[in-house]
Amino acid sequence: MHARILATALVLLAVSPVPHAKPCTRHLLVSGYFSDNVAIYDACSGAFLRQLEHAGRIDGAQAVRHNPRDNLVYVVSEGNDQVQRYRRGDDYAFVDVFAQLPADFDPTGIAFGAGGEVFVAGYGSSSVVELDAASGAVIGTLLPSDSGLLGADNGMIVSAAGLLYVPGYDTDSVARVDPASGEVEATFIAPGSAGLSETRGIVDEGGTILVGGEGSGAVYRFDAATGQLVDTLLGGLVRPTGLALDGDGSLLVLWGNRVQRYDRLTGASLGVLANGADGGISGGTFIALVPNPDFDAVFRDGFEPSIPLSTR
Repeated sequence: MHARILATALVLLAVSPVPHAKPCTRHLLVSGYFSDNVAIYDACSGAFLRQLEHAGRIDGAQAVRHNPRDNLVYVVSEGNDQVQRYRRGDDYAFVDVFAQLPADFDPTGIAFGAGGEVFVAGYGSSSVVELDAASGAVIGTLLPSDSGLLGADNGMIVSAAGLLYVPGYDTDSVARVDPASGEVEATFIAPGSAGLSETRGIVDEGGTILVGGEGSGAVYRFDAATGQLVDTLLGGLVRPTGLALDGDGSLLVLWGNRVQRYDRLTGASLGVLANGADGGISGGTFIALVPNPDFDAVFRDGFEPSIPLSTR
């Protein structure tokens, strides 16, 4: 009896399909300014997967963001003053040059409004403009060049409240803009607050924002309503650039050519997620978490995409 049960169990195991682990829900994209590339990593394991493109279109990679409105990935290419678009699919195929900006604009940051608005920051122009969401043409200026902020950088964000926060790299400051009213607070976070130097990354926490200082090697927490310092979350970093919030609530910081994870409450190190060298990154500027197109397939057909149809 026991022998027959064991034999039956072995047969069932032999014919049963082997379960496959579901893919990570997101990809981690890392921009390399000097290496002119955007490297794609598994956002769970940190394994390098592929380059975004191989045709040499990107020159001085800056901000990279997924636009949920058209489901495309937007890449800011500062060296040739372009905003490029790539399809969020299995091959991340190139779509088009969405915007060709003036030679002295030097685009760095990009952010999207809740209504589909497209905002681009220019380091050379020290301004933020709005682009037509269909044509990519400049249709307005939100932060003028003479606001007092200098070196609008790639960490620009639109908060959940709909406000635009703009890092001033050369003024060690942050501007706040209300796109709805047009109100500009050029020194919302005053120059050099708490030692802030060479402002780069910004992330929204709701009532507070985290702001990275590349020159000061720190990440600060400021009140999102008043611009006053709440605390210094991290210090002693070497030229941190990109910041991103992961799905588990931890903070990802790009510094030392690694994407490193930190507890957002205590500042404790939680280890290294990804190595820039694995993706050929030099001069890392920006990190972004993008929905993994492979994970979409799980919901399209109910099966893991790695399982051949013949085994389903």
